[in-house]
Amino acid sequence: TKFYFDGGTPATSTASTNTVTVTYNTPGVYPVSLVATNAQGVDSVYKSYFITVGNTYGDFNGNGYSETFQDENSFWYNWRVRNLDGNPNTWGIADVGYNSSKSAVMEGYLNYLGDIDELITPSMNLSFVTGATLTYKYSGASKATGASSANEALKVYYSTNCGLTWALLGGTLSGATLANNGYYSGYFVPNSASQWATKTVTLPAAASVQSVRFKFEYEAGAASNNLYIDDINISGAVGVSESSNAFNLTVYPNPTSDLSTLAYHLSEKAFVKVEVVDILGKKVADVVSANQPEGDYSFNVSKTDLNLNNGIYFIRLSVNNTIVTSKLVVTE
Repeated sequence: TKFYFDGGTPATSTASTNTVTVTYNTPGVYPVSLVATNAQGVDSVYKSYFITVGNTYGDFNGNGYSETFQDENSFWYNWRVRNLDGNPNTWGIADVGYNSSKSAVMEGYLNYLGDIDELITPSMNLSFVTGATLTYKYSGASKATGASSANEALKVYYSTNCGLTWALLGGTLSGATLANNGYYSGYFVPNSASQWATKTVTLPAAASVQSVRFKFEYEAGAASNNLYIDDINISGAVGVSESSNAFNLTVYPNPTSDLSTLAYHLSEKAFVKVEVVDILGKKVADVVSANQPEGDYSFNVSKTDLNLNNGIYFIRLSVNNTIVTSKLVVTE
């Protein structure tokens, strides 16, 4: 038996146990394959898009996120579909949407009771967003003729550790609420904006972090039909709170018209990242990314070298898992 981990270290393994430890140093999506050999011959299993390695910060930054599914290539590159049983009934892209030509569809028609399929967003940096909400449009129907068999459900989760664990958000949709277009015996396809409903979910403060993903989990009922979702939006108030006392982070002179010095102190060895971000939380420059021993440190931040425009920026110091920030004002 031999495992193949493209992009990982080790890239191959012949471990006889059920657990193999592999390290990936570069963010991306990687396949895994297994080749088994015995006296009867050779067989193999190949799983594409099986391992997802995320960035420290989300793939999308700023004060929110919007998805209308109009770019199908972007969808298949940035989103993840988990078809847990490998049957034909799963998430994909439909050629119909809410006031548009595309949406995400869960093929629930003729599915079986209890089948679970997951649709996972790309990672997002919501660390500068407060009071965030997630809204989306949905349009569904059911083949059920009574409440007892109209038991399909859509749950929304969030994860702050690249999908290792998931926390359930409020606002689960099920039964007649999820099948908002009622009974439909054929293959359901919405054909007007009036067939779409809006769902709003309030996000907890724990989801406003530097890398968070959301998951739409669909569980089929006894007589499910298709479900479509569109116009996913995540938004909130943008703000950055200064918390520069930890590590004695200072930036001077401030305001500056050219060159400032940032200084900080480490009481023990740590992995340190220093970045310059704009008012929307988008990273505009890297200053430091290294393991550093205990001690005092200082670095220059140059308006000219970093090509900074006049305005307000923030110095973001990340020490292991602790982040502190300090405002930097750049003037003429």
